[in-house]
Amino acid sequence: DDEMRYRVKLHRERRPSDWQTYEAPFAAENAIAEAAETHDTLLFDCLTVYLSNLLCQLPEEQLRDEAAVYRLAQDAAAKLIAAAQASGVRCVFVTNEVGAGIVPGNKIARLYRDIAGLVNQQVAAAAEAVYLTVSGIPVDIKKLASQISAPLSEGGGPRSARPQTVMLMGTSSHVGKSILATALCRIFHQWGRRVVPFKAQNMALNSYVTKDGLEMGRAQVAQAEAAGLTPSVDMNPVL
Repeated sequence: DDEMRYRVKLHRERRPSDWQTYEAPFAAENAIAEAAETHDTLLFDCLTVYLSNLLCQLPEEQLRDEAAVYRLAQDAAAKLIAAAQASGVRCVFVTNEVGAGIVPGNKIARLYRDIAGLVNQQVAAAAEAVYLTVSGIPVDIKKLASQISAPLSEGGGPRSARPQTVMLMGTSSHVGKSILATALCRIFHQWGRRVVPFKAQNMALNSYVTKDGLEMGRAQVAQAEAAGLTPSVDMNPVL
Protein backbone atom coordinates (compact mmCIF):
# COMPACT_ATOMS: atom_id res chain seq x y z
CA ASP A 1 0.00 0.00 0.00
CA ASP A 2 1.02 3.67 -0.11
CA GLU A 3 2.24 3.74 3.49
CA MET A 4 4.59 0.78 3.01
CA ARG A 5 5.85 2.18 -0.31
CA TYR A 6 6.67 5.44 1.47
CA ARG A 7 8.53 3.60 4.23
CA VAL A 8 10.54 1.61 1.69
CA LYS A 9 11.36 4.86 -0.12
CA LEU A 10 12.69 6.39 3.13
CA HIS A 11 14.84 3.34 3.83
CA ARG A 12 16.37 3.49 0.37
CA GLU A 13 17.08 7.22 0.60
CA ARG A 14 18.84 6.83 3.96
CA ARG A 15 21.21 4.13 2.72
CA PRO A 16 24.02 4.31 0.14
CA SER A 17 23.10 3.13 -3.35
CA ASP A 18 25.97 0.62 -3.42
CA TRP A 19 24.60 -1.44 -0.53
CA GLN A 20 23.51 -4.94 -1.51
CA THR A 21 20.23 -6.29 -0.14
CA TYR A 22 19.59 -9.94 0.73
CA GLU A 23 15.95 -10.82 1.37
CA ALA A 24 15.64 -13.71 3.81
CA PRO A 25 12.28 -13.89 5.61
CA PHE A 26 13.20 -17.37 6.87
CA ALA A 27 16.46 -19.27 7.50
CA ALA A 28 18.40 -16.00 7.41
CA GLU A 29 21.49 -17.75 8.76
CA ASN A 30 22.07 -18.93 5.18
CA ALA A 31 21.91 -15.36 3.89
CA ILE A 32 24.41 -14.28 6.56
CA ALA A 33 26.87 -16.96 5.43
CA GLU A 34 26.39 -16.01 1.77
CA ALA A 35 26.74 -12.27 2.31
CA ALA A 36 29.85 -12.69 4.45
CA GLU A 37 31.70 -14.18 1.49
CA THR A 38 31.79 -10.82 -0.31
CA HIS A 39 31.23 -8.20 2.41
CA ASP A 40 33.06 -7.16 5.58
CA THR A 41 30.01 -5.69 7.37
CA LEU A 42 26.46 -7.04 7.55
CA LEU A 43 23.35 -5.19 8.77
CA PHE A 44 20.50 -7.49 9.83
CA ASP A 45 17.32 -5.39 9.76
CA CYS A 46 15.53 -6.52 11.77
CA LEU A 47 15.08 -9.21 14.41
CA THR A 48 11.52 -8.22 15.30
CA VAL A 49 10.26 -8.46 11.70
CA TYR A 50 12.08 -11.77 11.37
CA LEU A 51 10.29 -13.05 14.49
CA SER A 52 6.93 -11.88 13.17
CA ASN A 53 7.58 -13.92 10.01
CA LEU A 54 8.31 -16.93 12.19
CA LEU A 55 5.24 -16.43 14.36
CA CYS A 56 2.75 -15.70 11.57
CA GLN A 57 3.53 -18.88 9.64
CA LEU A 58 2.74 -21.16 12.60
CA PRO A 59 -0.62 -22.96 12.67
CA GLU A 60 -3.13 -22.07 15.38
CA GLU A 61 -2.65 -25.32 17.29
CA GLN A 62 1.12 -24.76 17.50
CA LEU A 63 0.63 -21.23 18.81
CA ARG A 64 -1.27 -22.66 21.77
CA ASP A 65 1.93 -24.31 23.03
CA GLU A 66 3.76 -21.21 24.26
CA ALA A 67 6.77 -23.13 25.58
CA ALA A 68 7.27 -24.71 22.15
CA VAL A 69 7.03 -21.28 20.46
CA TYR A 70 9.62 -19.93 22.90
CA ARG A 71 11.99 -22.77 22.02
CA LEU A 72 11.40 -22.30 18.30
CA ALA A 73 12.21 -18.58 18.50
CA GLN A 74 15.31 -19.17 20.62
CA ASP A 75 16.51 -21.90 18.26
CA ALA A 76 16.08 -19.51 15.32
CA ALA A 77 18.05 -16.82 17.17
CA ALA A 78 20.79 -19.32 18.06
CA LYS A 79 21.23 -20.11 14.36
CA LEU A 80 21.59 -16.41 13.54
CA ILE A 81 24.13 -15.93 16.32
CA ALA A 82 26.13 -18.96 15.22
CA ALA A 83 26.14 -17.77 11.62
CA ALA A 84 27.29 -14.29 12.65
CA GLN A 85 30.06 -15.67 14.83
CA ALA A 86 31.24 -18.03 12.08
CA SER A 87 31.12 -15.37 9.38
CA GLY A 88 34.35 -13.65 10.40
CA VAL A 89 32.89 -10.22 9.58
CA ARG A 90 31.18 -7.48 11.56
CA CYS A 91 27.46 -8.20 12.04
CA VAL A 92 25.04 -5.56 13.31
CA PHE A 93 21.59 -6.70 14.42
CA VAL A 94 18.74 -4.18 14.57
CA THR A 95 15.78 -4.89 16.83
CA ASN A 96 12.94 -3.13 18.63
CA GLU A 97 11.99 -2.97 22.29
CA VAL A 98 8.31 -3.95 22.17
CA GLY A 99 7.85 -4.60 25.89
CA ALA A 100 7.97 -1.02 27.17
CA GLY A 101 4.26 -0.28 26.74
CA ILE A 102 1.09 -1.73 28.19
CA VAL A 103 0.37 -5.46 28.07
CA PRO A 104 -1.38 -6.23 24.74
CA GLY A 105 -5.00 -7.31 24.84
CA ASN A 106 -4.73 -10.29 22.48
CA LYS A 107 -2.80 -13.50 23.00
CA ILE A 108 -0.65 -13.55 19.85
CA ALA A 109 0.52 -9.98 20.53
CA ARG A 110 1.51 -10.97 24.09
CA LEU A 111 3.31 -14.03 22.73
CA TYR A 112 5.13 -11.89 20.17
CA ARG A 113 6.16 -9.40 22.86
CA ASP A 114 7.51 -12.22 25.03
CA ILE A 115 9.55 -13.98 22.33
CA ALA A 116 10.93 -10.64 21.11
CA GLY A 117 12.15 -9.93 24.64
CA LEU A 118 13.71 -13.40 24.96
CA VAL A 119 15.48 -13.16 21.59
CA ASN A 120 16.69 -9.61 22.32
CA GLN A 121 18.27 -10.89 25.53
CA GLN A 122 19.79 -13.85 23.72
CA VAL A 123 21.39 -11.77 20.96
CA ALA A 124 22.47 -9.02 23.36
CA ALA A 125 24.25 -11.57 25.57
CA ALA A 126 26.27 -12.78 22.58
CA ALA A 127 27.01 -9.30 21.19
CA GLU A 128 30.23 -7.41 21.87
CA ALA A 129 28.30 -4.14 22.24
CA VAL A 130 24.63 -3.26 22.73
CA TYR A 131 23.17 0.18 22.00
CA LEU A 132 19.68 1.42 22.91
CA THR A 133 18.68 4.42 20.78
CA VAL A 134 16.38 6.82 22.63
CA SER A 135 15.22 10.06 20.96
CA GLY A 136 17.95 9.55 18.37
CA ILE A 137 20.69 9.20 21.02
CA PRO A 138 22.56 5.86 21.18
CA VAL A 139 23.21 4.61 24.72
CA ASP A 140 25.89 1.96 25.25
CA ILE A 141 23.95 -0.48 27.43
CA LYS A 142 26.76 -2.92 28.21
CA LYS A 143 29.12 -0.10 29.13
CA LEU A 144 26.46 1.46 31.36
CA ALA A 145 25.79 -1.87 33.04
CA SER A 146 29.49 -2.40 33.75
CA GLN A 147 29.77 1.06 35.29
CA ILE A 148 26.82 0.43 37.59
CA SER A 149 28.09 -2.98 38.73
CA ALA A 150 31.77 -1.98 39.10
CA PRO A 151 33.14 -2.22 42.66
CA LEU A 152 33.83 0.84 44.78
CA SER A 153 37.27 2.34 44.96
CA GLU A 154 39.70 1.26 47.67
CA GLY A 155 38.62 2.45 51.08
CA GLY A 156 34.91 1.97 50.36
CA GLY A 157 34.28 5.45 49.02
CA PRO A 158 32.63 6.31 45.73
CA ARG A 159 34.78 6.34 42.60
CA SER A 160 33.95 9.99 41.99
CA ALA A 161 32.38 12.88 43.83
CA ARG A 162 29.55 13.04 41.30
CA PRO A 163 26.67 10.68 42.18
CA GLN A 164 25.31 8.33 39.55
CA THR A 165 21.59 8.32 38.81
CA VAL A 166 19.39 5.51 37.56
CA MET A 167 15.91 6.51 36.36
CA LEU A 168 13.05 4.04 35.95
CA MET A 169 10.23 5.13 33.67
CA GLY A 170 7.03 3.42 32.55
CA THR A 171 4.07 4.19 30.35
CA SER A 172 1.39 3.36 32.93
CA SER A 173 0.75 2.51 36.57
CA HIS A 174 1.01 -0.97 38.08
CA VAL A 175 3.68 -2.20 35.65
CA GLY A 176 6.38 -2.95 38.23
CA LYS A 177 8.43 0.26 38.46
CA SER A 178 8.31 0.42 42.27
CA ILE A 179 9.16 -3.26 42.67
CA LEU A 180 12.10 -2.96 40.28
CA ALA A 181 13.34 0.17 42.09
CA THR A 182 13.12 -1.66 45.42
CA ALA A 183 15.12 -4.57 44.01
CA LEU A 184 17.80 -2.22 42.65
CA CYS A 185 18.05 -0.44 46.00
CA ARG A 186 18.71 -3.76 47.72
CA ILE A 187 21.18 -4.93 45.06
CA PHE A 188 23.17 -1.68 45.17
CA HIS A 189 23.10 -1.71 48.99
CA GLN A 190 24.43 -5.28 49.03
CA TRP A 191 27.20 -4.22 46.64
CA GLY A 192 28.26 -1.59 49.15
CA ARG A 193 26.88 1.37 47.23
CA ARG A 194 25.33 4.32 49.05
CA VAL A 195 21.95 4.44 47.34
CA VAL A 196 18.84 6.50 48.09
CA PRO A 197 15.40 6.24 46.41
CA PHE A 198 13.61 9.33 45.13
CA LYS A 199 10.21 9.99 43.57
CA ALA A 200 9.26 13.62 43.16
CA GLN A 201 5.51 13.14 43.34
CA ASN A 202 3.10 10.36 44.34
CA MET A 203 -0.64 10.35 43.75
CA ALA A 204 -1.85 7.90 46.41
CA LEU A 205 -3.96 7.89 49.55
CA ASN A 206 -2.15 4.90 51.06
CA SER A 207 0.58 6.86 52.81
CA TYR A 208 3.20 6.12 55.48
CA VAL A 209 3.78 8.37 58.50
CA THR A 210 7.45 8.97 59.28
CA LYS A 211 8.94 9.28 62.77
CA ASP A 212 8.67 13.07 62.57
CA GLY A 213 4.95 12.86 61.72
CA LEU A 214 5.15 13.57 57.98
CA GLU A 215 3.60 11.51 55.19
CA MET A 216 5.24 9.84 52.18
CA GLY A 217 4.49 7.09 49.68
CA ARG A 218 4.76 3.51 50.92
CA ALA A 219 6.73 2.44 47.86
CA GLN A 220 9.58 4.80 48.77
CA VAL A 221 9.46 3.49 52.34
CA ALA A 222 10.04 -0.04 51.07
CA GLN A 223 12.84 1.22 48.83
CA ALA A 224 14.47 3.08 51.72
CA GLU A 225 14.40 -0.04 53.88
CA ALA A 226 15.87 -2.05 51.00
CA ALA A 227 18.69 0.50 50.83
CA GLY A 228 19.26 0.28 54.59
CA LEU A 229 17.96 3.80 55.23
CA THR A 230 15.41 5.42 57.53
CA PRO A 231 12.45 6.64 55.43
CA SER A 232 12.40 10.41 54.93
CA VAL A 233 9.94 12.67 53.10
CA ASP A 234 12.92 14.03 51.17
CA MET A 235 12.66 10.78 49.21
CA ASN A 236 9.07 11.66 48.21
CA PRO A 237 8.50 15.39 48.78
CA VAL A 238 5.06 15.66 47.17
CA LEU A 239 2.25 13.26 48.09
